[in-house]
Amino acid sequence: MWQPGKDAYDGQYYPYDDAIKRLHTAMKEGVIKGIIWHQGEGDSNKEKAKVYIEKLKRLITLFLNEIGHQEVPFVAGELGYYRENYMLINKELKKLPGIVPLTSVATSEGLVHNGDGTHLDSESARKLGRRMAIKMHVLQSSKWSSIAPYMHPPKEYEYRFHGYRTPLQFYDGTVVKNKDDWNKRREEIRSRWMEMMGEWPPIIKGQQFNIVESTRREDFTQQRVRFFWTPNEETEGYLLIPDTPGDKPAVVTVFYEPETAVGIGGKPHRDFAYQLVKRGFVTLSIGTTETTQDKTYSIYYPDRGNAGIQPLSTLAYAAANAFEVLSGIEGVNPDKIGIVGHSYGGKWAMFASCLYEKFAAAVWIDPGIVFDESKESAVNYWEPWYLGYYPPPWENIWSKTDTNAKGLYPKLRKEGYDLHELHALMAPRPFLVSGGSSDPIERWIPLNHTIAINKLLGYNHRVGMSNRPEHSPNAESNEIIYSFFEWFLK
Repeated sequence: MWQPGKDAYDGQYYPYDDAIKRLHTAMKEGVIKGIIWHQGEGDSNKEKAKVYIEKLKRLITLFLNEIGHQEVPFVAGELGYYRENYMLINKELKKLPGIVPLTSVATSEGLVHNGDGTHLDSESARKLGRRMAIKMHVLQSSKWSSIAPYMHPPKEYEYRFHGYRTPLQFYDGTVVKNKDDWNKRREEIRSRWMEMMGEWPPIIKGQQFNIVESTRREDFTQQRVRFFWTPNEETEGYLLIPDTPGDKPAVVTVFYEPETAVGIGGKPHRDFAYQLVKRGFVTLSIGTTETTQDKTYSIYYPDRGNAGIQPLSTLAYAAANAFEVLSGIEGVNPDKIGIVGHSYGGKWAMFASCLYEKFAAAVWIDPGIVFDESKESAVNYWEPWYLGYYPPPWENIWSKTDTNAKGLYPKLRKEGYDLHELHALMAPRPFLVSGGSSDPIERWIPLNHTIAINKLLGYNHRVGMSNRPEHSPNAESNEIIYSFFEWFLK
């Protein structure tokens, strides 16, 4: 594998250094639009193949750093199928698109060597070139180009972690050093938060939707459905199913009520379920209609007078049960289900995706991703319908400060807990913060902690954030959301 300063052929050739010289020469007159890569013969033994993909990841990072931005597609070509040991490298190459964004692999199946048993003959080389060109074109026209600028922090926020204790350290101070350590630390974080918020009842498995009504809308079917989202409470929502054949990705949308997301009334740019079904996703829209109407919001288990779980965690539990019933529908790919919500729904989507690891991806739209009393009632986790539950009657609700907070919230603040610990549970699953007035650009500081965990696990570009001044989403911010789901779930 190429490395800076490392020679080949007894010092006659420095492949990496020579490539960088040619790269900078090209950049004087033009723009680098892509990188193609065909190498690995010298690494095609069991020992070197084990580390090949890690070395290739580092090499791609070096190339992108030299180019000066991260949105350059990279296509690798497989080695010829005519030598058994070459398949060791090809097996590793197949992992690349799942590890490094904006990468692809062109097959060498059916190609032949030039007689030396190693290199492709001229016709095979041309065929591989055409295959690589097709892969490159797909990457260059992919949804990644729409989201890539938002999938890494700006320079001024890179490697800034201050104000938040690192999740890469156990509560007893022991440092997380490797993946095995992280798996234990991840369980410690989740167990601690579940203990503080209240343990969930068992997830409800095996239930099916009760279809109340079915309607044709444009090129999809809308079904009004009922299911149990807690053991003692049934809810009603909308299931939208596109006409496209085959297994499809799906997204759960959460809000104060289920109508807004499917485009039945509501404020502009909040019809997430409708927009996603038009893009080929199955969508399930749910919401807390009854408690929204009586202004108690949320879900209370077993009831509002005696809730044993902080309501925001109960919302997450309800979303987990929504996932389970949605995943059982014919035509839904259970490995490709995401969740999205705005504001109140953003908090709901954040807790659900962090606490229930079956969600493959998530978008949190301006929920206030960390505790921040300076945002007043916009980031009001102290309210009794979020993390400040206490038995009613409630007093001083919709307060602009946490001065009169009760329940769990004061304990969390006093003991130094913050929501970036929950973000860490997403790693390495991808998530996007669609930030507005509650989540400005400086939220990259807590997000950097999850980026650090992803790097430990061997993943890049799995944490993203876009920003706008207003709390309300708009057409531009929503397009980033839809492209995010299309890239990571399709």
